[in-house]
Amino acid sequence: MYTHLFKDAQKPYFLDLLIYAARSNKQLDAVQKLVINACCTEMGMPLCDYQAAHTLEEVLQSLRAGTSPQERRMMFTELMGVLIVDGEIDEDEEGFVMQVEEAFGLTEAEAEGLLTESIAIMDAYNRLTSMIYKA
Repeated sequence: MYTHLFKDAQKPYFLDLLIYAARSNKQLDAVQKLVINACCTEMGMPLCDYQAAHTLEEVLQSLRAGTSPQERRMMFTELMGVLIVDGEIDEDEEGFVMQVEEAFGLTEAEAEGLLTESIAIMDAYNRLTSMIYKA
């Protein structure tokens, strides 16, 4: 949705953030790989090997320093896509979300609102897909 708007310098760090998010519960699902691949394509980047090139600390510091509040809200929203695509956010993923929320300077209400709307978009997409491909 928004990744094509990111600056070139932000994209490798955002990709790493997606990878850390997908691996935050110690598993990387095939559907999460599809979301990461879609983000790579939208950002005009080659598909990745799902290994982060920077430490999480470097990623969070770089994105916090090199982005506006609006860009961080876009990144947070995109990040939710990789976490909710498998149908749930588990405890480990929730802990990761809280870490990003804090690093990005989001309030709990902002983060909750972005998550809620991200889930609504995913639900709408799934309903449309069901309508299109119904038997």
